[in-house]
Amino acid sequence: MAYKSNSVSITDIPGLIKKNIFYPIYFLYGEDNYLLRNTADYLEKHFTSLIASDFDKEVFYGSKTSIAEIVDYAVSFPFSGEKKLIVVKEFEKIKDADELSNYIKSPSDFTILILVHNSSITKFDKEYLQLLEKAGLAFEAKPLKEGAVIQWVIDYVKSKKKMIPEPEARFLVELAGDSRDTLRMQIDKMLLYIENESSITIQTINDHVVASKEYTIFQLQDALVGNDKNLALKIAYRMLETAGLGAILYPLNKYFAGLAQVKELQEKGTRNEIAARIVGTHPFYYPKYIEASKGFNTKRIAEVFDALLQADSSIKTSSTDDKTILTVLITRIMKTT
Repeated sequence: MAYKSNSVSITDIPGLIKKNIFYPIYFLYGEDNYLLRNTADYLEKHFTSLIASDFDKEVFYGSKTSIAEIVDYAVSFPFSGEKKLIVVKEFEKIKDADELSNYIKSPSDFTILILVHNSSITKFDKEYLQLLEKAGLAFEAKPLKEGAVIQWVIDYVKSKKKMIPEPEARFLVELAGDSRDTLRMQIDKMLLYIENESSITIQTINDHVVASKEYTIFQLQDALVGNDKNLALKIAYRMLETAGLGAILYPLNKYFAGLAQVKELQEKGTRNEIAARIVGTHPFYYPKYIEASKGFNTKRIAEVFDALLQADSSIKTSSTDDKTILTVLITRIMKTT
């Protein structure tokens, strides 16, 4: 049975701070690096305002410190004032994390300790983790679901006094992925080029995001539809190096699920802009779906889904390396012709 975390959501922290509910330790962890960094910065900024001297604030890095050094600083009295602040970045790199247990059991009254662990934790099987979780001091940064990421894009662009329609926001997420760091970088880059325009358009994205990427999931889809195995493997291997297998499998599942709906939508006379939303693409690209669907009948689509399912199963249940899984997947998709 999968482990179920009892950690508090990291998004609860600002509300707790506004209610003047403070904790001696904040253990921040999870997959959403954007949220981790922003929350750590928020906490650091807030508690920095409460300390009287720079001597009462220290930033450590997990690869360059030890629990003994951190605890030694934490238990020494403040230089001036009543509070001390310690921020430990890259806590996942610290080698003697198990030694933190005793401090968690009896933390200093005058010290705020912020620990930033830049990855997810699949199981709280170590004593210090169990103590943190039991005391309500572990805060998890879970990645946003696709719909929430799309809304974040819309809201972020709006905060910059510009607009991006929902289909364009969805297309950008499909293209750049769901990392908010990457999305923010791409959005900021586009905003530099549309200073005198009010909205980010599909053309803006094509000119400044698509054109800047050596290979994209859309090029891989085109290669698969065109039955160009050599090109498909070349693109897939490059994407594997830069984005990982998950960034390939999920979009391919979504793409072929979309293709499977095209014929029915056409038979119903569904307008292209509505059909594009249903299959999960931008209206600009929907004509490509119509063309691609001509080469994928029901039997072939079923075979593609079987290949994708087998690839997903191999990831979860076998020791096969990602490149081999990807090679087998591409080969099987091509053989469904």
